[in-house]
Amino acid sequence: MTVENRYRMPLLILVVLTTAFRLIYINFIELVPDEAYYWDLSRRLQLSLS
Repeated sequence: MTVENRYRMPLLILVVLTTAFRLIYINFIELVPDEAYYWDLSRRLQLSLS
């Protein structure tokens, strides 16, 4: 078994589990006011702040 093949499956499992955890986790966490403010600003992009 080469080094590449030996680490491929554990790495794939790690990526899948991490992605699943993050998708579940984001459903339980609310945005803090700063994050909500910047997210709202990013939906209406402008050339300058003024």
